[in-house]
Amino acid sequence: MDLKLDLFRRFDELCKPGTVLATNTSTMSPTEIAAATNRPDRCIAMHFFNPAHRVKLVELVRGVETTDETVEVARNVAERMGKETVEVNEFPGFVTSRINCLLGNEAMNMLVEGWRAPRI
Repeated sequence: MDLKLDLFRRFDELCKPGTVLATNTSTMSPTEIAAATNRPDRCIAMHFFNPAHRVKLVELVRGVETTDETVEVARNVAERMGKETVEVNEFPGFVTSRINCLLGNEAMNMLVEGWRAPRI
């Protein structure tokens, strides 16, 4: 987080005032990152999934002060990349990381219980 905060402070100084600043993260707070700038309304998290060149989904994660205009800029950028977007408010793990944790936990429970996939 310290590195991202330092980078966003620098970006804030170097970029024109209207520039949207976006970060790719699945766990770090876009609100906390945006607080390092003078433009928290123009900051957003764009959570790309691995492998990014194959997975079409991008989560657009609003910080507390992210404006609708900023979300639309991020959505347009993602769509120009051929991505589909889902908009979420900030909360720990966002949406897909939380779902993946549930799936992983259930898979481990099934393994512990002795479940095996049938051979085809």
